[in-house]
Amino acid sequence: MTQEEEEDEVTFSSSGEDYKLSAVKLADLLKEVTKVVDVTKGTLQLQMIIFLYDKGAQSADQISKELGKRRKAVTDALRKLKLKEVVKETTHNGEGGESTVVYELTDNGREYVGSLKDIFSTRGGASITTTRGTGFRLIEIIEEIPLLFNTYDAIIALGIVGNKGLSASKLAKLFGLSEQRAITYLDLFTDAKGATLFKKKVINPNNANEEVRYVLSENGQRTLKLLPLYNNLSASVSFKILRAITRAAHPRQVYSRSALLLAVGSLFSLVDRLISPIFLPFSLFWIGFVAFLGVTLLLDQIMSFNKE
Repeated sequence: MTQEEEEDEVTFSSSGEDYKLSAVKLADLLKEVTKVVDVTKGTLQLQMIIFLYDKGAQSADQISKELGKRRKAVTDALRKLKLKEVVKETTHNGEGGESTVVYELTDNGREYVGSLKDIFSTRGGASITTTRGTGFRLIEIIEEIPLLFNTYDAIIALGIVGNKGLSASKLAKLFGLSEQRAITYLDLFTDAKGATLFKKKVINPNNANEEVRYVLSENGQRTLKLLPLYNNLSASVSFKILRAITRAAHPRQVYSRSALLLAVGSLFSLVDRLISPIFLPFSLFWIGFVAFLGVTLLLDQIMSFNKE
């Protein structure tokens, strides 16, 4: 790990111990986790995958009891994991001849957990364990991922908008949270010693329209430059064009608004072709714009290919 990465570490507390994760590993973790589950909606599926990785085949009742979750929530999660081919269902025959439906990881599921453990490997080379004897350390860390996703999104969004910053209300919409909950998340990395990623900036302090916005701190700027997503976006001409048009602060918002724009523009062009030529100037402009955007997207792909 480089000295720069060591300076940009996020510290987690798990089983009474602190564990540090660099910004690069944080980005790797978020990318790897989302291959299978959407943890912004909860971590139960992820907890179950890790539990089955350690314990082997288990019934729904055993999983529910061990993780302390409602059985219906467990069975719903198992159904979704089966569809993703991460978990498979088998029948276990007991000594008395009774049969029980149990669930275990597929090869894909075991490979998935193994990759998560590799990301959390310590500097000494030993992997973070997932066993009950150590308090499900990996699960405890992963339960913080919804916070990490929001922090990651905030770093990207604030890096894109620059020194203007964003208000808590706009960041809350990006997170899909209430404004107060968003502020709670943001302030964890605004006021914390040694983990400051954001700082507050007061706009028009001597005006009745005074507004508090969040911007990246120096540490936040260093972390931003370590994130592959930001580096790719900063080199993308097509993204800069789409962001200027949509006025969005985050790639997810840029692309969703762009999709809406393309849908509306295409609808107007269709109306012009089928009903009336009244929109002919618009249609010509729209065709030119789409062609221009297509060329910039192609150039971005060529540049990306050349870098590789």
